Amino acid sequence: MGFLCLLIIGINLHAVTFAFPSSWCNVTSPSGPIPANALYFNTKSRYEEVNPYLMSDILAINESWVKPPSPACRAVHLSAIIRHGTRYPTSGNIKKMIQFSKLVKTRADLSCVKELQTWKMWYKEDMDGRLVEKGRSDHRYLARRLIKSFPTLITKENIEEGRVKLITSSKHRCVNSTLAFKHGVMEGLGIQGVDLPHTINDELMRFFDQCRRLLETVENNKDAVKEVELFKNGPEMKRVQEKLADRLQLPYSNVTAG
Repeated sequence: MGFLCLLIIGINLHAVTFAFPSSWCNVTSPSGPIPANALYFNTKSRYEEVNPYLMSDILAINESWVKPPSPACRAVHLSAIIRHGTRYPTSGNIKKMIQFSKLVKTRADLSCVKELQTWKMWYKEDMDGRLVEKGRSDHRYLARRLIKSFPTLITKENIEEGRVKLITSSKHRCVNSTLAFKHGVMEGLGIQGVDLPHTINDELMRFFDQCRRLLETVENNKDAVKEVELFKNGPEMKRVQEKLADRLQLPYSNVTAG
């Protein structure tokens, strides 16, 4: 019986985070210890941040994660829903970043964060969520790690027999992530001259755009996201905004959660 390996390239949005230098000027808001599990708070962290061993060997795998529960077990099927790779911010967020950078340059006190004095806003609106080179390498190396993790499933034979299926949405960053993943598979297996096609299926991969129940009960229902609004307007978020405003010496009204 032939093995079936199903790889679904999933889609989602990708956030951009900023890290300020460790220097601190505001004595009223001293920096505290960073909890060891802080990296796991962000669901969009890079693979290398969550798995530091990848920094020294990008093809390393944690064998304990894929070890069979019994020596008698063998892998017969693999389904993977994989996020697109690292991308640029969307145009809407870039507009906000451009607006905020102008505010910082003209009104903020940059003596505390000297790096911002020479930093230039280099994001352009036409970058709109497009995959960056890091995003392509994310998927090339992920493919090669999966080959090492499931050597009996992702094989030249299964690819030639059409048992490996790739599905993606029509979003350019997702299609390009799929192409990079395919490149990694072919490179890892040393395959040339063999086609590994992919299917575009927005009904499946972007179900949240078409599912009437989801749209009615969640997307268009303010009550469904009231916890999000409570958090955005809660004391924890307010304190983050105040600390950023304090550091840049900006009025609190200029730093919002929106």
